Amino acid sequence: MKSLALGETLGIAHNLNNPLVLVETIRKGLPAKVIAALASCLNVPVSALEHILPVSHRTLQRYEKEHRALPQDLSDHVVQVAKILIRAEEVFESREKARKWLKEPCVALGGNSPIDMMDTFSGVRMIEDELGRIEYGVYA
Repeated sequence: MKSLALGETLGIAHNLNNPLVLVETIRKGLPAKVIAALASCLNVPVSALEHILPVSHRTLQRYEKEHRALPQDLSDHVVQVAKILIRAEEVFESREKARKWLKEPCVALGGNSPIDMMDTFSGVRMIEDELGRIEYGVYA
């Protein structure tokens, strides 16, 4: 299975697989529509992302209505969540399996689902580590 490009996962045309372009895009701020695109790729409602992203529903609505770019910290967090989805798709060789794994409790994550651990960058790193262990057959 060929994994989605980061830009495709976020519903934008930029080639975000180039690290320099990605950093510059994050600095400028992603368009607010990326959150809806990410929710769609994860097959969850946008409201499910509100507890893992540092933004309120009302603020997100304002960004969308005013066609404003997301702040740098929120843009960076959205990118990290999208990268986890892409990585899970690579490891499980299926979008559906990746989505399922992200939503189910994981012993290695203290019984939390991976998606619930994405509210911090430390949680994102733990998920990346767990995906690496799964990929190489090392179970904790």
